[in-house]
Amino acid sequence: MRTLSLENIISYLFAVISAAFSRLSLLLIMIINGKVMPKDEFGLFSILLLAAYFISGIVSGGGELWLNAFTKHEDIIHHRFPAVSRQYIRISFGLAFFIFFITLAAPFVLTIQKVDIKAIQFAMIYGVIAGMNESIFAVLRSSNKVKSFFAIRDFLCPILLVIVSLSISEFTAFKFFMIATLVFGGLCATACYFLYAQRHKLPQTKAPFQELIPYTLNLIFNTLIFRIFTNIDIIVLAFFLPLSFVGY
Repeated sequence: MRTLSLENIISYLFAVISAAFSRLSLLLIMIINGKVMPKDEFGLFSILLLAAYFISGIVSGGGELWLNAFTKHEDIIHHRFPAVSRQYIRISFGLAFFIFFITLAAPFVLTIQKVDIKAIQFAMIYGVIAGMNESIFAVLRSSNKVKSFFAIRDFLCPILLVIVSLSISEFTAFKFFMIATLVFGGLCATACYFLYAQRHKLPQTKAPFQELIPYTLNLIFNTLIFRIFTNIDIIVLAFFLPLSFVGY
């Protein structure tokens, strides 16, 4: 039986407070953007934020859910990285680069009238970065070295976005996602550097990719289904109503 130590209690409280603050800050950002953005822009922002949410789910492949099946109890006790950490990061980053190249092709593929293509591109890049952060944090969380990154992602980054949202005049969806990409991109670069510094601790297990790919696709499918049904209201409104009504 796991001992309920002070460290475990503090870690649990930190996780709960971090998750709660992250959700509340997202709600606050939605409220502020609803006030400062024109209705059409806020509708576009709502749809693109949802699209970024879907993209992050694809890139992360389910995050911790992916690793849980390969994490042994003794790895958790001794704060070791899961056996397939290298393979997970390779698959996740491969998906990230694939979507990134699709993003670069967006201006040549999309012919949407009266919609800012740059806003779509930055929203997709933001989703890619968010998914990469989820993947890296899922690996680092297993080694109990990730509290500082969670603090930055769930506390500092949302606060910066709120401040920027209130300080910039004529705030648009494009400006929001450009700033969010820069803020969370800096966090992702730092996390990548930290993971690279820890690369010698990652196990060299040779798990067959022909088994991991179907497993990844199944988790991505389940993640997308969950995220679609939890946001079905915005999806339905986007199909049947003008952009000015979607966010409201």
